[in-house]
Amino acid sequence: MSNLSYTKEFFMLAVNKKGKIPYFSTTKVWYCLFAGSMAELYFKGMISKNENDEFISNNTFNDNNMHLLPLYEVIKAAEKPMTMQEIVRSYYKSCCGKKPAQLEASIKDMLVLKNAKVEIKTGFLKSKIGVAPNPEKVQEIINKIHAQFFGADSLSADTFCLVDLLCKSKLSGQHFSEDDIARLKIRLEELSASGAYAPEKQLIDCAFNMSEKFLEGTPQDEEEDMLACFILLFM
Repeated sequence: MSNLSYTKEFFMLAVNKKGKIPYFSTTKVWYCLFAGSMAELYFKGMISKNENDEFISNNTFNDNNMHLLPLYEVIKAAEKPMTMQEIVRSYYKSCCGKKPAQLEASIKDMLVLKNAKVEIKTGFLKSKIGVAPNPEKVQEIINKIHAQFFGADSLSADTFCLVDLLCKSKLSGQHFSEDDIARLKIRLEELSASGAYAPEKQLIDCAFNMSEKFLEGTPQDEEEDMLACFILLFM
């Protein structure tokens, strides 16, 4: 079975067979990568939250979570508690200039190390070498979702988070039928209404919505800079 974190598993399912994020879904996928990374940092104990809903680093980062380092560094560098809004602004601004692909690049590097990526030939003449999801690993993730959401296996918090991110990205159709997508959404709604996995759901929702609000509300001059970042990000 896949031993990847849910943010890495989400990225595996979000990209296509060429290792690219579908063009019209790039922003939602980016919101999901940010939200998943925030949730992983928090629930793995690398950051904590005070009574004012502000986050601070716990200085407990380890090499097993290198895919989260770009976001962790933003929080640690502040040296003071940060609201989600402040983290969103600081992180997205740090994506420009020298580091246009922070989280995505870190996740890709970790997937290569985990043998979850395979080399493919890309470009018009197929003369370039790129990386794409390992089909066997992708199928493992899909099988796990089926077993836990539709089968007898118990549902883990990690799988709940993975499916929540996948539905938010609007890319579940790449791997699931329309009937299965409807069933996944119904199950997510049932679990959310019951209060199950409420802390995970609330944090992911907050991070996702704050990312969306920030980018959609970016003034024109900042918006052009962010567009340049995204062009670089997905080249």
